[in-house]
Amino acid sequence: RFVFVPVAGLSLLLMELLGRMTKPAAIGVLLLALILPCALATWQRISEWDGIGNALFDSEYQRQPGFHNAIRDRIIQTLIPEKRYDEARELAKRLGRAYAVEVMTRMIEADMAYDPFRKRSALSSLPDSREDAALRAEFCGASEQLRDAIRKGREQVKTEPDLSYNSILNALKNVQKYRFGHEKLLCATGKSATKSLTPPNSKKLAASRKLLPV
Repeated sequence: RFVFVPVAGLSLLLMELLGRMTKPAAIGVLLLALILPCALATWQRISEWDGIGNALFDSEYQRQPGFHNAIRDRIIQTLIPEKRYDEARELAKRLGRAYAVEVMTRMIEADMAYDPFRKRSALSSLPDSREDAALRAEFCGASEQLRDAIRKGREQVKTEPDLSYNSILNALKNVQKYRFGHEKLLCATGKSATKSLTPPNSKKLAASRKLLPV
């Protein structure tokens, strides 16, 4: 993403250079010198696009541990699913913008509130207890705080010089939509919504993990 425009200029220079070369052997050597390294890098990259695990996200984080989108993917794709919340909170502090830190922190807290409620509701066939209601209220409050943080972040992005920060907001909005797909119904209707807590868009969530904006 950092070399799209420069590569266009380099391509023009390369075309000019090839146009001035008259020996086929020299042209062949130059092309091999350009193509072989690119082919090797592409081949190595293929193994990271495994389509199953987080190899791609992990490798990007290792290459650019200070890049905010690599941090975003590290938190969303690895730390939150593995319930490594303390590590996720510490890493979120490195996102570089106060509103980005706030939004990511709210996402972590929403997942922390959702997980125990989901597990308890999945194991219980009885009507809501007082504990169920308390867990639901905690999750609904955390989810609303996340939504409010995303809304405030949108206002901040309007004056943001680095528009790639907008991808953090988009990613978290999608995670909230698909991971907590039944959240609006759950928080609006209370007891009647607690019997089925498998997010209706779980297949879309799995697909969206590989389609996060870069």
